[in-house]
Amino acid sequence: MEVMRENLFSLRLKLPKRLFKGTKLVSFGCGTGEYELAYAMWGCEELTCIDMNGISIDRLRFLFQHYGLAHSLKKTYTKSYFDVDLGAERFDFVIADGTIVHTEDPLGALEKFGHY
Repeated sequence: MEVMRENLFSLRLKLPKRLFKGTKLVSFGCGTGEYELAYAMWGCEELTCIDMNGISIDRLRFLFQHYGLAHSLKKTYTKSYFDVDLGAERFDFVIADGTIVHTEDPLGALEKFGHY
């Protein structure tokens, strides 16, 4: 999991892992949270994770607890990201890995993500 994220960010996008240190991140369509664990391992301090599948969110919470990273998991939502309102909250990273193509309104999703 962490290796896959590291390959993407460090090798392909040329973004060092240290960029995540001390950051706030929101993940739209986080699934079971394996990638989000990598962000927390790299020093992301506050993660907000959103997924429609309650079983996936339960697994995410379990994994964060199991790996001693529950302190980085700020909020979780079991909803469509179109139904979540994060208000005026802002994030250093907005992640929507592989989820936009599965929506009925990809442009609406991008517009929503741009608010954060």
